[in-house]
This record gives sequence, C-alpha cells and structure tokens, in this order.
Amino acid sequence: MKLNFVSMKMTIKNIGGLSSGELLIAIGKGAKIVRYPYIISLIVVTLERKSQGKLVLPGESVAKKGFLFILISALFGWWGIPFGPSKTLKSIRINLNGGRDVTQDVLSILEGKKMFKNYTIEKR
Repeated sequence: MKLNFVSMKMTIKNIGGLSSGELLIAIGKGAKIVRYPYIISLIVVTLERKSQGKLVLPGESVAKKGFLFILISALFGWWGIPFGPSKTLKSIRINLNGGRDVTQDVLSILEGKKMFKNYTIEKR
C-alpha cells in the first residue's frame, strides 16, 4: 500500500513566484511571513479573521503592511455587542506591533514536505 500525502496549498502574498527553496533562502536572510488579524462586527456577531500570509523582506515595515487591516478593524470592528470594542482594540494593537509572525509555522510545513517527499509504506 502506498501512502500519498495531499499537497497543501499555502497562500502567501507578494511572494513573487519564489519556489520553496528560494523562500527558505529568503527567510534565512531575514525575511518573515506575517498574518494580520482584523475584526468585522455585525451588531450581535463579531467575526475575527486573519489575512493571508504576507512575505516581508528585510528592511520592509511589517506595521506598514498591516495598515489595511488596522483600517478594516477601525471602521467595521467596533459595532459588535459585547465583544466588538475589545477585540477591535486587541487586533489594532497586534497589527501596530507588526502582526503575527508565522515564519516558524511555514518553515515547519516546508521541512515536513521535504522530509515526507516520496514517502511510502509497504503493506506486509
């Protein structure tokens, strides 16, 4: 019996067509992958969402890339009762501090993909 792993598609914005090897090299040179939380409230419902991963190269501002998500939360997050205001403030604070760094999570996935490439199990 052959074990096939389902290929996982990961969406990372502004990656510019880098292969996984090139992405590893970029991360080794100081690039990071960041996700930004944002809040949208609809009176009695407060939705917490996260952006797609964004590749941030050395020298680029992580907070500047999160500005759109600060704006979304600031405009649409407050209106939920009772959690809208507190979750909106938390989201804005996280984004002002540069979002959530998910680089290690992506590295784990890339290393796991490399480790299990062509992995088979023999049935006896």
